[in-house]
Amino acid sequence: MEFLEKHLEQIILESDVTKLQERGLYIFDENTKIKSQVNIGNYGIADLILFNRPTRIYRGMIKVVELKKGKLNIDAFLQAVRYLRGIKSYLEKREIEHTYDFNITLIGSEVVQTDFCYLSSVFDDLWGPLNFHHVTTDSYTSIDMYSYKYKIDGIYFKRESYSLLDEGF
Repeated sequence: MEFLEKHLEQIILESDVTKLQERGLYIFDENTKIKSQVNIGNYGIADLILFNRPTRIYRGMIKVVELKKGKLNIDAFLQAVRYLRGIKSYLEKREIEHTYDFNITLIGSEVVQTDFCYLSSVFDDLWGPLNFHHVTTDSYTSIDMYSYKYKIDGIYFKRESYSLLDEGF
């Protein structure tokens, strides 16, 4: 049987949050709402959207999760950026005043070993708080990447980050 994106989506949707965390996936908690195959108008259909509404104490979080059965590359990232842009546009047009942080999470079998693999580690440093118009004055956008391995005893996840072992200076 070939392992497909829909299988990965189904595992995430149907598994207990604690069990996923035991397997290495830390993308939501028990208070997080999850929507799958979300139509974001002409921006496309997102695999998963996770969100926590803001409270008087905590900022809200909107997370776009892009799933790939194969390798993660710049195309997967740009696809998720398009969905996030659509969500932010939706909030702007409705003049929603709540404060949200935003996250892009990419999950695939592995991360392509090109300059793309540095994206998550430099994203925060280069762009800091990423604002689109007036959604919030201090919204924050971050990126996480996970690889997965599907083994005989189930699926395992690993958060990916990269740095050069020999920087040459």
